[in-house]
Amino acid sequence: MARRRKTSPYEDLISLAALLPWWASLLIALVSWFFLHGVATRS
Repeated sequence: MARRRKTSPYEDLISLAALLPWWASLLIALVSWFFLHGVATRS
């Protein structure tokens, strides 16, 4: 039996995003951008 190689969390997220519909990935990207933009511009 072949062993499955270990994946990084980043690879797991990419695999999960590939299973989602395009609009769900777009929504997650927009929410992430707004959140991270707010964190980056916080003084």
